[in-house]
Amino acid sequence: MSILVCILLASFAILVAHGWRPSFHLQHLSSTPRHSSAPRQLIDRRFAAPTADGELRDAALDLGEGGSAKAESRRGHLQYAAALAGGLLSLPALSADAASMQRPTLDLPPYSLDTSKAFEVKTRSWEQPSSLPVIVTPLSQDERTDALRRWSVRDGNTIVLMGEHHNAPEDHRLQAALIAQMEEERQKGSNGKLPPIAIGLEQVQVDFQPILDGYLSGKYTDVDLYTKTEWATRWAWPFDAYLPIFQLAKKRGLHLIALNPSTEDTSAVVSSGLEGLGQQARDKFIPDPLGFRDQTRRPGFKMYVDEVVLPSYGYHANAGLLGDNPTPANFFAARIVRDEAMAAGAVQHVRDNPGSLMVVLVGSDHVKYTYGCQDRAARLGAFYKLPDFQVWSILLNPTPIDSVSDSSQMRLALTRGPFPLPLADYLWYSNAREVVRPSELILEASRKRARL
Repeated sequence: MSILVCILLASFAILVAHGWRPSFHLQHLSSTPRHSSAPRQLIDRRFAAPTADGELRDAALDLGEGGSAKAESRRGHLQYAAALAGGLLSLPALSADAASMQRPTLDLPPYSLDTSKAFEVKTRSWEQPSSLPVIVTPLSQDERTDALRRWSVRDGNTIVLMGEHHNAPEDHRLQAALIAQMEEERQKGSNGKLPPIAIGLEQVQVDFQPILDGYLSGKYTDVDLYTKTEWATRWAWPFDAYLPIFQLAKKRGLHLIALNPSTEDTSAVVSSGLEGLGQQARDKFIPDPLGFRDQTRRPGFKMYVDEVVLPSYGYHANAGLLGDNPTPANFFAARIVRDEAMAAGAVQHVRDNPGSLMVVLVGSDHVKYTYGCQDRAARLGAFYKLPDFQVWSILLNPTPIDSVSDSSQMRLALTRGPFPLPLADYLWYSNAREVVRPSELILEASRKRARL
């Protein structure tokens, strides 16, 4: 048995030894009515205030009237979207055939970033006296511009993760707008001395990197890009929504980098665990095997698995999407291999292009609560000894469901421990309608803390 298989089994055993169990979340994700006792207990456990005996609860953010109903109506659809986002399903094309594809122009997105709204999320240890576990700060237009400029013009090595909803055109228009402004800031601030922005793509599997290169060089057309990456069967979400981003990269000389492991490799892990992954693929996707193992021992990782990874397994298994004999171990293996592979691909590009800024477009599940791609990328940056390396995360148009909430409140951090895991570094919305009220969160959390 290879060393990586041993590492994975040992990591999984560590989680089980610390109380990790799939059965609770399988029950929670079954067809049990919303107001039955089991889901109610889960809601109470997640959203109660910190108790007198010191047990820590999750911070929450109220989205206002109607949030719960909207969350409930979208749950089934978004769970199915999450299944696809996990890369474990294959669907027929959701776009039209290549000959009839819509071909958006670079005039998209139709809105300005001036109408967007963003929040910075910071967490602190409960051990700090009189502190809240999470603080959310709304950013003014100038502060939003400053954040984009700060990432764009620093001469260090930088990765910015943008967590998307694959089926949401507004997310992709927002991505295009953010990247366009970051490129403008980068050109103005560096006088063209810094490398072009690279766009890392979960949407394209690594074997198709030559197709991306050919597209940027002018060898391939938009339709070629669609057909030659086998988009219809390997990604399935509408190509048209991403096309303005590809066209932007082509027009402005940006890089496009494929990050996703192949369907064949992912399916092999789902079926057989790491043993199903060939040695060459293991070396490519897991360049730091000891760090990969030790990731499971990081503070809060068990909580992350319990709250983020297991619900996804429960949905897949209950829906019959994992075959006849699904195992949480193999699902867990496939999930962390994909996160590791995408983080490794992004960091390796930055390593090979000093001073790079890579913007990674990836599903929100791979961004939220730190332990998807973000912490892995930070660890791999240290593994490669990259100087002045930083990784930032943004969730685009997040909803309560994205925060694994069962109410109209957004969970801003997982806080069942001394060091909270933030939902993301930034929450960025396409328009400035009032979708969150951070001041009310802070006030209510202060009152709860004062009662201890």
